[in-house]
Amino acid sequence: MNNILNNLSFLKNKLILFPIIFTAIVIVVLISWVWSNQISGTISLTIAPQDSKITLNNTIYSNGDHHIWPGKYTIKIEKEGFETKTLDVNIKSKETKKIILALNQINGDSWYKDHKKDDIIRSGAGYQAISDKMNVLKGNSPIVSNLPYKDNLKNRFTIDYETNIDTTRVEKIKISINTCLNHNSKLDTIEFRKQSALNWLNSHLKSSEQNKYKIEVVNLNCIL
Repeated sequence: MNNILNNLSFLKNKLILFPIIFTAIVIVVLISWVWSNQISGTISLTIAPQDSKITLNNTIYSNGDHHIWPGKYTIKIEKEGFETKTLDVNIKSKETKKIILALNQINGDSWYKDHKKDDIIRSGAGYQAISDKMNVLKGNSPIVSNLPYKDNLKNRFTIDYETNIDTTRVEKIKISINTCLNHNSKLDTIEFRKQSALNWLNSHLKSSEQNKYKIEVVNLNCIL
């Protein structure tokens, strides 16, 4: 009889604990979801060599995706025989920041020749650097998204741009006028083509870009 009572008491305690444990699990899952999807930022690390030492504010990380508190971080990447790289990033809530980077070997290039996966990452890092620089350029000079432009309909002019030394902004817009005129039309003059090019350019410049760039107009030799 005592055994039966003890068993019933044990089952009763189990039944009491079950909703408590279930509720605790739900709370933990909910907190984890809120942290991962609503509060934290994500940093995605793809570093070569893959066994490099990677630290964010002196905490060691590895390649892959990591949920971290929003804020400013200093990333330090180092490996013996390679140049150490340091960069600052700002991680925002619900934002994913991708870091694709390859360290430069101090002497020669033997590591990447012998480690193909690291060499693939290095190739991607090169592409990423170009893409990042182009995004900065477009941010500073939105007109870049529309250039170079060629008047394909009548081949009257082309419009291109030149940047500063570090390619972060446009310094000059160059309009090249095709001087091979249509002599069957009295309206088709070099001045008309120049004005058509300027009209096209002004219609594609944002208000913040008006009078921002030096504009050079050149007349190309007519070669038939």
